Amino acid sequence: MIRGRVDFDAVSLGDGTVLAVGDSACDAAGASDGSERAELYDPITDTWTEVESLNKPRESFATVPLRDGTALVAGGYNAEKVPFSSTRVFDASSRTWRDGDLLQEARAHPVMTTLADGRALILGGYGVGHDFSNYLSTAEIYDPSSSSWTGAAALPARVRVINVISLTDGRALAVGFDLTDSEPVPTAMVFDPARNMWTRIDGSRYLGYELVPTRDGGALALGGVDGGELFGGNGSIVDLVSRLDPESGGWAERPPMSTPRIGSQAAVLPDGRALVAGGAIHDEFLIDESGFRFVDIDKGRVLSSAEVFDPSIDRWTPVGNLLEPRKYGNLIVLADGSVLLMGGNASPSLHEDVDCSSRPLSSVERFYPGP
Repeated sequence: MIRGRVDFDAVSLGDGTVLAVGDSACDAAGASDGSERAELYDPITDTWTEVESLNKPRESFATVPLRDGTALVAGGYNAEKVPFSSTRVFDASSRTWRDGDLLQEARAHPVMTTLADGRALILGGYGVGHDFSNYLSTAEIYDPSSSSWTGAAALPARVRVINVISLTDGRALAVGFDLTDSEPVPTAMVFDPARNMWTRIDGSRYLGYELVPTRDGGALALGGVDGGELFGGNGSIVDLVSRLDPESGGWAERPPMSTPRIGSQAAVLPDGRALVAGGAIHDEFLIDESGFRFVDIDKGRVLSSAEVFDPSIDRWTPVGNLLEPRKYGNLIVLADGSVLLMGGNASPSLHEDVDCSSRPLSSVERFYPGP
């Protein structure tokens, strides 16, 4: 890429190109200069081209592709770490940005997905106040036909949402941590846009940070942490895999990955298999005066391994190593079925916020999955 990027957004546009925008170079500070810059990848010519930037630095926003070939950027925060309510729309044909409709509620660190009906669902994040404990339980839906946001049903609990994906049956799946009690509890929720209703589907002792849909309307949850918050010191990175059954609405554990992972990149391949690559694992623990054992988040190990899960036979298969280890990069499946893996970093720190001393990677790899 033209710019090294970590914890950024990348989406495939209607013309087959890939838009990369953002760069959380140091999440402990406000949005940094350069986070507004955007670039476009052409898979035919294998080249990156810098395109018009966002109107100002913006970090920790969410981006989704829309059916008309555009891309929608929403939320995030500015240089003073104040959440945005503004949105921006990227037009691939003119390679320019325009203002979109304002969110009903400013939010940083939101998650967003494009629903099967073409609308976009945004939820979670934290609100105004520079307070990471101020997690929002609200959701909104963007309708491209009217270019407007409307309120959606609120989440069924106070949840720190980690990820959301659209399911093939038209619903959306969100996972995160229920913050109702003193100890965060892994939780999952399904949103039915036709009924404007959330349904909790708890039952797993962990829920993976990486989600990929399955063809039957379910999903796979890969890796992440077991139990409470990793960065509170009482959770461990896991190799576990859970599968959401769309008929029963429950979770079932599936064969684990070859190694525990967090900060990995994952996607569903055209044939329905799931690819997971890179990420990080902790190798060392510390013990405090009371004997409490917790993760040494400054001594992680970044992974270069990659593997594919075939849900039809419940089996993981290694697919060789990445050219270099990386975590918190981005993975996009291109129109020809190949996979573009880009950016991230190789810092040994496992801090939840992006390590300020790390150097974002500009390197890109392209993977051609076999049968």
